[in-house]
Amino acid sequence: MIDEDTYETTHLLNYPDLSVKEKFRIIYYDGEAALALLRLYQKDENELWLKTVENLMDRFIEKKYWQYHDHWLGYCTNELVQINPQDKYFEFGIKNVNNYLDYIKNRETTFPTFLEMLMATYRLVQKAKDTGREELVNNLIDEQYLIDVINIRADYQRVGFFYPEIAMYFKNPSRILGSFFIKHHGYRVRIDDIEHYLSGYVQYQLAFNR
Repeated sequence: MIDEDTYETTHLLNYPDLSVKEKFRIIYYDGEAALALLRLYQKDENELWLKTVENLMDRFIEKKYWQYHDHWLGYCTNELVQINPQDKYFEFGIKNVNNYLDYIKNRETTFPTFLEMLMATYRLVQKAKDTGREELVNNLIDEQYLIDVINIRADYQRVGFFYPEIAMYFKNPSRILGSFFIKHHGYRVRIDDIEHYLSGYVQYQLAFNR
């Protein structure tokens, strides 16, 4: 739920009376809500959804949400600059990852949302350059290092793929063969994890054709 005056969010409501259950649950909910509204705008072009996202983004910028390195906000910001390219959005999107690249590069777990977030940032950077904002990009991020980290994560993410040589050691290999897993969660296979893996790789292929 979004307050139409302050654009503060409420994360959980009770059913059926819609009383507040939890004002705040997790930072990701804000980014997911903003992205969902932006996707809705892309479908029906209702300016109310776009204006709401822009107001939410102003709140995120004011509260320095880039410090949370939220992948959902990374996706949302990239989509927003394709529609309404403004310096403040480009800056927010780049800051979301620019001091996080070393951590992403060296992370031992696959974390498929990393590649998704990096690819969203890469697209945002390209949009910034296409709209004459090379100086803004150069002041905020080392683009070549971003690309290097993207390539590293794309390669490393294969650690979470059930190749035959890995699946053969499990109880029902045919059930998991060719899927993705989260090793640090007990080799968990879950549909949303697979979505993140595939989405990242699709964006990687579209950008680099590798």
